[in-house]
Amino acid sequence: MKMTKSTLLMIGTVGCLSACFSSFLPDSEKSDQAQANNPPQTEEAVVVAVQTNPNETMTSLDLNVSPKFMFNNVQMVDFTIEAVDGHNNALNDRFISVFSVPENLTFWSDEFAGDAHLIFKAKTDATGQLSRQVELPGEVKQVLLVLSYIGQKNKELVNINQGGVSHRFK
Repeated sequence: MKMTKSTLLMIGTVGCLSACFSSFLPDSEKSDQAQANNPPQTEEAVVVAVQTNPNETMTSLDLNVSPKFMFNNVQMVDFTIEAVDGHNNALNDRFISVFSVPENLTFWSDEFAGDAHLIFKAKTDATGQLSRQVELPGEVKQVLLVLSYIGQKNKELVNINQGGVSHRFK
């Protein structure tokens, strides 16, 4: 729930709330409520929100969404990654992490780590291959591939081209 200064939020037990709100009732309704009001056996938390600003959003039903908004802004991306060492031997059982990064990067530096968001992490198979099809947000145009291996370049920026990412670590 969006809280602003114009929103009143009261939390308490059912019995307390009925007693508190009874002071706002006309005298004729107070006596009817007093007769019908039996204190509950167990306490229940009750949240009451009063909307004083008609332009304020209280629930998702109050949102104004443009009719042009599209919910299908995703893309299916095929990842084909191979990892080999300097002697062309397969690097099996090595983790490869895939991160989304801003598309305007031309090189990777750890200074940009705050802008990288993990998409998935998986191990290479016995032949050093990793193949996955992953659903990504449509705005992701470039990814950072990170191979868990020391001794060669293990971080690479790769663009998503025609629904696919293909790379060979060597």
